[in-house]
Amino acid sequence: MQPTLRARPAAVIRAVAAVMVAALVASGCSAPGRDTGAAAPRTTSGSGGGEGARKPNVLVIVTDDQRADSMGVMRDTLRLIADEGVSFPNGYATTPACCPSRASIFTGRYAHSHGVRTNDGSTTDNLDHESTLQAYLQEEGYTTALYGKYLNGWDRTVNPPHFDRWAFFAGSQPRQYYYDNQWNVQGDIRVIRRYSTRFIQGKVLDFLGSGLARRAPWLTFVTTPAPHGPFLPQERYSEAEVPAFERNPAVEEDDLSDKPAYVQAADRPASAGERAHLGQLRTLLSVDDLVESVFAKLAATGQADNTLVFYLSDNGHMHLEHGLTGKTTPYQDSVRIPMFMRFPGHVDPGTSDDRLVATIDVAPTVLDALGLEPPEEPAMDGRSLLDHDWARDRLLLEYFSRAERATPDWASTLTVEDQYVEYYEPDAGSRVSFREYYDLVADGFQLENLLGPGDPADDPADLVVRSQQLARDRTCSGTTGASACP
Repeated sequence: MQPTLRARPAAVIRAVAAVMVAALVASGCSAPGRDTGAAAPRTTSGSGGGEGARKPNVLVIVTDDQRADSMGVMRDTLRLIADEGVSFPNGYATTPACCPSRASIFTGRYAHSHGVRTNDGSTTDNLDHESTLQAYLQEEGYTTALYGKYLNGWDRTVNPPHFDRWAFFAGSQPRQYYYDNQWNVQGDIRVIRRYSTRFIQGKVLDFLGSGLARRAPWLTFVTTPAPHGPFLPQERYSEAEVPAFERNPAVEEDDLSDKPAYVQAADRPASAGERAHLGQLRTLLSVDDLVESVFAKLAATGQADNTLVFYLSDNGHMHLEHGLTGKTTPYQDSVRIPMFMRFPGHVDPGTSDDRLVATIDVAPTVLDALGLEPPEEPAMDGRSLLDHDWARDRLLLEYFSRAERATPDWASTLTVEDQYVEYYEPDAGSRVSFREYYDLVADGFQLENLLGPGDPADDPADLVVRSQQLARDRTCSGTTGASACP
C-alpha cells in the first residue's frame, strides 16, 4: 500500500494528478528509460511552501562502517550538515550489518520485518521493493537516484527497482571497493578505474546540475564504500595527518571471562585497531570532499534551502574493543553511528536531539517532510524525527548470523542507561545460550557484564520481564497496537 497524503487542499490536487498519471500509464504512456512501470515523475505541491510550491528534495548520504566517534576529520560535513541542522548523539543501526541496515533505511522497518536478515546476499531477494522509500517517492513524482553501494548479493546486471538514475556496485567484493570494481551505470556494466568516492562525487554533481534535477523534486541516495575495509585512502590522503589511535579502556580490556565464547575466542593482531582507525579516517577525508562539493552544487543551483539532508552510516566498526574488529556485535562501537539531519526552515541549526533514534527512522521522517502518512501495510517500524511528541524508552537491536560467521544470532534491548543482550542457540529459535547486561552510565565501555559472574545479586531486578519484553519486540510491527515496535 502506498503512503497516503494528509488532509489538506494540496492533497486533492495530488490525488487528481495521481489518477491522471495512472490513466496515462494504463494507456501505455510512460517516461523514457524507466524500467519499473511506476508513474512518471511530475511536479507536485510542496508541504512547506503553500500552493504550487515545489516539494523538498531529499538527499540521503550513507557511509559504510563509520563509527560515531570518527567525525572529527570531516570538518566540511560538520559545518554544512551538523552546524546547519540537528545532531543525534544517540543514533543507532538496528542491525549492524550492511545489507540488512540499508534495507532498513529504504523501508523504515526492522530486519525481522523486511526480511533482509543477513549480509551474504542470501536474503536480499526478500526485500519488497514496492514498500521502499524510492518506490513511494517515485509514485509521488520524484526523480529517484542512487550513486554508490547497493545491496549485497544483488545481480549487478539487474537495474535497481524504482530508481530513475543510478551508478551502483553490489558490495560483494570489499577488495574492490575503492578501485577497479564492476559498476552498473544506467544499465551499462563497466569496470570503474577511478577512486570510487571521486567517481560517485562526479555522478552526483552531474545529476544535480542536470535538467532532470531542476524539472522535478528528487530523492538521491549517495552511498559511499568508505570507510569500509580494506581502508584504501585516495592517493592525496594516503599519508594525511589524522588523530592518533587511542587505546581506550575497551581496547585495553584483558579479562574477557564475562563475555560470550565468540569474543573470548577472537584472535586479532594488536595492530588491527590502529590500522582500521587510520585507514578509516583517511578514506573519510574524500567523503568530506564529496559533501563539500555537493553542497556547493546545491547552493549554485538554488537547491540548498529546499533539500532535506540525512547523513548517517549503515553500522559502526570495532577498533579492537574487547579484542574485536569489524561489526555484527551488540557492543556500542558496532551499533552506534553518526547521524545528522539538515532541513532549513524546519529544524533549528546547530541543535542536538538526545532521543534514541535509528536507521529505521529515516524513511518515516522523509514521508513526514513531504506531507505523507506512512502506509498501513506494510507498516513502518520507525518514527518521524520531525515529530517531537514521542521519545523511545528503548530500542530493539538484532542480528541474524551467517553460518560461516563466528557471531551467533542475538537481540538486544537498548536504553540510554543500560543494555540487555541475549544470544541464541544455532537453529534453535529463541533458546538463550548467553546473556549480557551493561550499566551504560557507570560502564560506558562495557567492561563488566553484570550477568557474567553468575551472581544473582548483580542481576537487574526485572531480568525476566526484560527477556519477555525482548521476545515480544523481536516480532514487533509498526508503531501502534499490541505488537507495536519500541
